[in-house]
Amino acid sequence: MVDTPHEASEPAIARVRRIRVAVIGGGIAGLVAALEWARIGASVTVFEAQDRLGGAIETRELDDLPVDVVADTLPLRDATVVALLAELGLSDAVEAAAAHSAWVAGLPGAVGAAPSFPADTTLGIPANPWADDVRRVIGWSGAWRAFVDRLRPPLTIGHERSLGRLVRARMGDRVVDRLVAPVTWGLYSVHPDDIDVDAAAPGLSAALTRVGSLSGAVTAQAGGSGPDAVRAPPCPQRSTLRGGLRPARRRAGAGLAEGTDATAVTSADVSALTRRDGVWHLDVEPGALTGTDRGDVPGTGVPRRAGRCSASADVVVLATGASAAASSSRRRASPSRRPPRRPPAMS
Repeated sequence: MVDTPHEASEPAIARVRRIRVAVIGGGIAGLVAALEWARIGASVTVFEAQDRLGGAIETRELDDLPVDVVADTLPLRDATVVALLAELGLSDAVEAAAAHSAWVAGLPGAVGAAPSFPADTTLGIPANPWADDVRRVIGWSGAWRAFVDRLRPPLTIGHERSLGRLVRARMGDRVVDRLVAPVTWGLYSVHPDDIDVDAAAPGLSAALTRVGSLSGAVTAQAGGSGPDAVRAPPCPQRSTLRGGLRPARRRAGAGLAEGTDATAVTSADVSALTRRDGVWHLDVEPGALTGTDRGDVPGTGVPRRAGRCSASADVVVLATGASAAASSSRRRASPSRRPPRRPPAMS
């Protein structure tokens, strides 16, 4: 924004109140961004394609027991997360998650009890794709595809920064979708494609370069073998909030309703985002309507379903995944996108 002589003399608070902010994405990142803008007086609207707020923070009731079904732990090694919990008044609610075995739930075509999560892995990457506990999750076809990792030439080792893309190229989709994704969603609330290899698994790329295969790198890290081996980082302490992660979503959303000019709109899929004459223009299509817990924010007038409409904003905050953000910014009005399929989850 460029100051004109009139604007320069206008009180700062009045100028801020004239700013219209559109936040695309009603997950915890979008709610926090909206809260920051609303607190300084801006007029904020949150557009969420799903019919609930919270994104990866979703809690269901099972026999009156709250169960986190996507993100279920907090990365307390991240100072930003610790600071946010303090700001939301939730520091005293943090507690160590119960130590228990993990299972992989929601596997396509699965019959019977959910299989246990494999033990010998690094962020879900198996050391031995033929191990019984691995094969029960990825199946025989997944095990054969993962075994190709041992046969592939190490031509591009060390050049892929994305954890998900690296594992997919070496071991296939089933290892990513059924093993790695449940871990990264559970620990970091992020898809493996959006995590840097070196940040998530320090030393894995170095071990991969030396050993020549991804499963071999996991084995080398586990045993600390070789003169330049780097041990796998310790598993982050599993921490959660008393009663599940739902309070984090509710506290962030409730802050929008406390004397701020903020509105959250669910089932609102921003299908196109263009800039004309210094203003952002948003085309909004009806989004998801699944009948699940919407996680409404009290006092923000969340409707059950948004109709097709247009909106304008001076500032746009993209609080969605990279692919969704890129699609919104380059596409004009088009049929609404279906919500992404949630990967199998650890429980």
